[in-house]
Amino acid sequence: MAAKRIAMIGAGNSGMGAFNACREQGFDVVVYEKTDQICGLWLYRDEELEGSASIMRSTIINTSKAITLFSDFPAPKHFPNYMHNTKMAFIYSLLHYWYILALAEYLTLYAEESGFKAHVRRLTVRDTNNDRLIHEVFDGVMVCTGHNNKPSMPTYENQHLFKGLLMHSHAFKEKKAFAGKRVVVVGIGGSGGDIAVELSNVCPIVNIPIDSHRELGHSPGGHKGNPFDAVMTRANAVVEGYLNMRFDHKLYGLKPKHRFLSKQILINDDLPKKIMTGSVVIKGDIQEFTEN
Repeated sequence: MAAKRIAMIGAGNSGMGAFNACREQGFDVVVYEKTDQICGLWLYRDEELEGSASIMRSTIINTSKAITLFSDFPAPKHFPNYMHNTKMAFIYSLLHYWYILALAEYLTLYAEESGFKAHVRRLTVRDTNNDRLIHEVFDGVMVCTGHNNKPSMPTYENQHLFKGLLMHSHAFKEKKAFAGKRVVVVGIGGSGGDIAVELSNVCPIVNIPIDSHRELGHSPGGHKGNPFDAVMTRANAVVEGYLNMRFDHKLYGLKPKHRFLSKQILINDDLPKKIMTGSVVIKGDIQEFTEN
């Protein structure tokens, strides 16, 4: 019996993991990637590429190498537990040989439901190397494009009056252009925390207005210096106590209303120091904009 054919859309971290799992099950897998390189979220580009995730030049991954990569293709032992994005790109370049890779600029998916092929999926793909359309039939399709590829921008009352620069983190690459400026970073997720720390090195004060809070995890500060995500337990009270022992969230107006792991935690070693020294200031949520 012929192996089932599976189409994998996206050659980033989730696509790599899904590909590896399908390969172990003996499936015939074809991977489609719309950019000119694999690596997904962790690939730095100077330009902002629409429809793809974006990171800063200085971005370091927020999960340890043991958790992030595959057991049958681990990171080199001499690589740090928390790697710079260039090391992730290097590892993914080594993984490239796993793939039957087609670069797909345009991809349309629909189901063919007739006769005995009710579970067959037909793909129409544009081959950007040769500028042609290819029609393929698969037994299954896995969409592995991630959730960071489309910016989500909040809006506030009178926002149109503001004469300064409004920028989404998707477009943020370098801190130099913000030197000496007064900056507000909206959001305290992974991107917001990293950008606030970056800007605090060149801006007098960076303000973070928040309407919800997150626990601050410490990447190399886990038990006995081991990666935090590799040793943490699921016991809420124990972990919350440990995190507050490292950094009292209530003292700085950051105590969450939810329990640990009910939302994604923020892994950032420098942000607590910046808050304690006043370089980053936690504020209440934005009510409205003015011109200045």
